[in-house]
Amino acid sequence: MNTEFKTEVLGNGLTVKVLGNEHLHSVNIGIYIKKPTESVRGIAHLTEHMFFRRLNDLSQQRLYFETDRIGATLRASTYVDFLAFDITAPPDKFSEAFNLIIRMFGDFEWTSREIAAEKEVVRRQIEERYWSMYDRAEKEYFSGTPMGEPIMGTLSDVRKMSTKKVNEYRKALMSSENCCVVLTGNFAESDYLRCLDVLKDIPARAPKIFSAPTAVTKFAERNNGSDKIYTAKDEYSDVCISFDTDVRKVNRYAAEILHSILGYGVTSKLSQKLREEMGLITEMYGDVEFSKYGGRMTFEFEVNNTCLKEALIAAFDIILHTRGGFSQSDLDANKLFYTDNQYRLLDDPGELNFLIGKRDFIDDEILSLDELTSFYAEVDLDEINRTSNEIFRPENLIISVSNGENGIEKNECRKLIRNCREEL
Repeated sequence: MNTEFKTEVLGNGLTVKVLGNEHLHSVNIGIYIKKPTESVRGIAHLTEHMFFRRLNDLSQQRLYFETDRIGATLRASTYVDFLAFDITAPPDKFSEAFNLIIRMFGDFEWTSREIAAEKEVVRRQIEERYWSMYDRAEKEYFSGTPMGEPIMGTLSDVRKMSTKKVNEYRKALMSSENCCVVLTGNFAESDYLRCLDVLKDIPARAPKIFSAPTAVTKFAERNNGSDKIYTAKDEYSDVCISFDTDVRKVNRYAAEILHSILGYGVTSKLSQKLREEMGLITEMYGDVEFSKYGGRMTFEFEVNNTCLKEALIAAFDIILHTRGGFSQSDLDANKLFYTDNQYRLLDDPGELNFLIGKRDFIDDEILSLDELTSFYAEVDLDEINRTSNEIFRPENLIISVSNGENGIEKNECRKLIRNCREEL
């Protein structure tokens, strides 16, 4: 089956990407929008909400009725650099689903009353937001970049979002050159051509100028002062072991497989040691992510305060003794998830839609699933070991822990963290 994403850039600047599959039983239509600089922090998130408060000429009640009537699901999310909207529907309701979501491009304005009502919803979200140690560590890590700012803004920010500012931001957001429409799932060629006819008639708007990205401070220049101890309020300690990951020096695809081998899932080396052998943790979390602000690999877990020292020493023992010494069986046991298993996305129009919108439009990286899998397939054992030697260095390391009243004494905790760092 063809896995290449068909791309057209229309005369108005709008990008359209397509990958159909006639064997599926749903269709997904996504709209991905590069986020212009916010005049008020969090205004993009409020604007996302407002499309559900009123979508052009459809009131919220009418919008929900229309989506239910065709058996569709309409979703949206605001990310650091972009917004994503998508609707999933049965194949025979493709046109109706398209006609709903495409209303986003209309020329309309929200009233002061509508915006005030939605601001109350956002305020409740902000008030109810729970910030874990991992959230705090991430925000501190990305401090000074958009990733270090709260996507929803603060209560003070919400008060500054005037009706005029929100409507102005919607217009900047929906600039045709900043937007991409992605079609995936079961639809006919005639459906696609009709969509193009509609999308071509959307008026062109001048693209919004984006501010230059700000890099993470002290990237790959870490020392004892980079490590953090937070106060815990219960009997558990949260641990985040973070490594700066420079995409200019490492193969990002090797880094992703490396993270899977070492710290993702119950079969990973860290999970096998800390969970299965020592019984100290229930789950091993973490991620490896790359953005224009910097790359970062994390290993995260929760452990009883009384076991913090034992768990941290064991984790660094695994990192230290596997660095540069991974085996072919380590690679073989994880690589398939990134090669053959990528094609499972062809069975999920929603996941595939997001992959195309984010990786091929927002990040501008890949053209097809075949190309994506080839990047992982080319990773060999030497690349894995080179990558681990490059990443697992003390100058890349930040250790963040929460330590409760019944945990180890704070000076002892500092000494523990310093010793772990020195092990590298």
